[in-house]
Amino acid sequence: MQTIVILLVNIVVLNAARIVTLENFVDNLIDFPLYKRNEPEYICKDSPVDISLIIDSSRSIHPFDFQRQINFLVKFVTLFDISPNRVRVAAVSFGLKVIQQGAFTFNKYGSTEEVQSGLRGIRYRGGEYGEGTNTALALAFVRKKIFRDARPEAKKLCIVLTDGRSTDPKKTQEEAALLKSEDVQMVAIGIGTLISMEELKGIASNSDLVFTVGNHSLLQTIKKQLILAICTDVEIVTVVPPIENDKNVENVTKEIPLQNDENVKEVTTRPVLDINNDIGEITIQSVIDKNKDISEVTTQPVIDKNKGCHGLLDINFVFNPSQVGTRRIIRFIENVIATEALANDDVRVGIITVPFPDMTGFRLNRYKNKSEIKTHFDEYRINLIAPQVADLRLEAFLSMNGGRPGARKLGIIFLRGKIDDAIEAIIEAKSAHADGIEIYVITTGYTNDKLITNNIATDAEHVLSVSSSNDLPDLSDKFVNLICECK
Repeated sequence: MQTIVILLVNIVVLNAARIVTLENFVDNLIDFPLYKRNEPEYICKDSPVDISLIIDSSRSIHPFDFQRQINFLVKFVTLFDISPNRVRVAAVSFGLKVIQQGAFTFNKYGSTEEVQSGLRGIRYRGGEYGEGTNTALALAFVRKKIFRDARPEAKKLCIVLTDGRSTDPKKTQEEAALLKSEDVQMVAIGIGTLISMEELKGIASNSDLVFTVGNHSLLQTIKKQLILAICTDVEIVTVVPPIENDKNVENVTKEIPLQNDENVKEVTTRPVLDINNDIGEITIQSVIDKNKDISEVTTQPVIDKNKGCHGLLDINFVFNPSQVGTRRIIRFIENVIATEALANDDVRVGIITVPFPDMTGFRLNRYKNKSEIKTHFDEYRINLIAPQVADLRLEAFLSMNGGRPGARKLGIIFLRGKIDDAIEAIIEAKSAHADGIEIYVITTGYTNDKLITNNIATDAEHVLSVSSSNDLPDLSDKFVNLICECK
């Protein structure tokens, strides 16, 4: 039996002081990423399972995209019951060689949090490691070094993420076949436009275990299909957002028989709501005439004007060193934290920067033609900010990284030059807004459309502009006055 849960609730908009029609409200929801909607998670209940992750770190993968692979896997492992006796996870990255720095075996970590920490410790290496895509060597390493510690009674699973054709396709097929002969279920995930479907099918145990996405940003979209393909016992968990004083919420549960669902169960959970959010108490005003359709919802956040720079304040500055004048930003930050309003122990400061492409240079024999050299230099011109906004939202304010409960959370994003991932950046920023993070955008130059900067920032009043990075240090007093007066 599959349970369908229907919730009849007052509509609540948490981060906008405005009146919206119901139609516009629904349209606004579409702008949020899939994982922010109330969609069910598909949890794998199979046990025992030993899972080995193979992560492509070849030169064709940009450092930002490598981080997206890691972010995907960090979320993916939460769908398993990780513990020493149930599901264990190992991971390794590869390029021309197997990169053992950061790699870990089944016995290394015994909880989801530990595995996530281990995955975050796997870094993009580039340099000589990135000169090829030696998938065969990675498969051989996993077979000889990783699965030798697999439990005899455990289901063995190997997931390979790659963005292109391997250096030696024939050898790759041979190594994949050896793993399959040892009862390892092989899964192949191809990313981008350079993948070889023939090779992916050769790696995977069957065609149902081949997955492809157009780019690294879309990896999150295959979680459901991946879980359903590799797991026999799946639990569907629907997370219903909590509503403060929800006396008007009526839960109606209706059981409807579903064919072939003997291995699928559905559970609905409601997380605990922390009403001490960072923008003060929120007053929701909505009048519903039972005889009419809902037409509009009025929301009015009440800001504690006395909060300002009093009390705990956690600030993270975000910038791309290859695009913005780093020396000027450093002077700006130094000026800000030296002001009387912020020069106290209640203020904590963090920095989030972009992992810069390989800066070790290259030898005369590294590239064969001008096109390859141009591709190398193109890495320096890419201006991406979405991964850093995601880091701001998911990592920067965690207690393990110094974030404090009850602190006002500020993200200060410096932009210069046209953003190459504007849509992704806006999606991540909207999610950060919903999570109670106040975002200011400081632009140098005027190359980005106001629609972009205003949507990344909390609102238009959270956007500051200067004509060049030389003017940044002089902006510090104005900025401090702005954040301390909550304007």
